[in-house]
Amino acid sequence: MVIAKAKTLFNQPKFLSLKIDYNLNQDVLNKILNYLNENRSLFAISLFGEGLFSEAAKEILIRAKEVGLATSIDMTAEETSINKFKNIRNIVNQLRIWFELNGDYEYKINYFLELLKKERFNQKIIIILRGEKIDKDFIVRISKLINEKYYLSPFIILNAKHYNEKIIIKEFINSCRIITELHIKNPVKIFIDNPLCGIINMKAKNFCPAGRISFHLDSNGNIKPCHLVKLSLGNIKTDKIDTVWKKMMSLHNQSKCLICKYYRVCGGGCLANKNDILDKDLLCSYFIKLNDKIRNK
Repeated sequence: MVIAKAKTLFNQPKFLSLKIDYNLNQDVLNKILNYLNENRSLFAISLFGEGLFSEAAKEILIRAKEVGLATSIDMTAEETSINKFKNIRNIVNQLRIWFELNGDYEYKINYFLELLKKERFNQKIIIILRGEKIDKDFIVRISKLINEKYYLSPFIILNAKHYNEKIIIKEFINSCRIITELHIKNPVKIFIDNPLCGIINMKAKNFCPAGRISFHLDSNGNIKPCHLVKLSLGNIKTDKIDTVWKKMMSLHNQSKCLICKYYRVCGGGCLANKNDILDKDLLCSYFIKLNDKIRNK
């Protein structure tokens, strides 16, 4: 029996993600602002959600900058979002823009890149391309259009509920290999942001940060390892974040995955892709089959 140690756990969180909705109440907002004032461990904060450009979100970003944190926001590729972003451009260090690879996505991305160039934003801009397949020629064409401030992050969608074995073995391996090949040729401009690709490229092992180096707060104050995890481990209105953080670390140390020989490859998978947070990833059998298939070649 192999017993591994949970991958890199920090005694205190380093990154905070915030989902900002329009219903963010003043009590939760005040608790967040106080936490930012008092914390000594955070490096960065990231915001997303329908209330991303609200006054509350702006107040959080301003406070984060005041205490020396790097600030980042995630937004969809909409022209209206660009116009709203202009109002907070001076308090944001990094801009992550999500593109769905469906429909005439190449035209939309080209058009949006032209808008960004006209605005001459000073932020680090990450273009996230989200789809079930990765088109190598398309990624190469897009990478030639972007300047030194832009980065590409192809992101492969995997859904355990509708994927069958033949699709996931063939298409996922192919897409991961494409990303890895492009990353090796241009590691600065094109980076791997999909942990499952670690099965293909051992230098990019799965490292889900949820509850290891980062945590999430929603607009109701619920404290979670990740915004995709349904389980709330506490609430900022009633609990100390340091106490809840210890609960998150203990979950990783209790994971059933620690006794598995494949743990060093998949890292226990994704917390959001489990029926029980301590159980196996729903894609566990695919991890194993993919790993064995590739290593035996």
